[in-house]
Amino acid sequence: MKREFYHRTGKGVEACPDCKNRQRFIGLSQQVAEDLCEVWVRCICGYDATQGRDRMEDVMGSLDSANLVCALENCWNEPLRRRAGPTVPGEQDV
Repeated sequence: MKREFYHRTGKGVEACPDCKNRQRFIGLSQQVAEDLCEVWVRCICGYDATQGRDRMEDVMGSLDSANLVCALENCWNEPLRRRAGPTVPGEQDV
């Protein structure tokens, strides 16, 4: 299942490494077990920040607004921030 969505301002959203997009995304949901789905976000250009990992788990795999907001933060922003590394010299993820 998939659903295209827009972030109105792009504020607080990490830019896509491929196309620099911060506003147009596709929410995806895939059943991975009898009672478990993975939900994640992919850029409209096709870039997947999860690379098959870091996906959110949801029983129903809903692509409602609440799940898309969570997926944008946890399956897009967080993986991109980890790959970018510390933003302050000497700062490390704990």
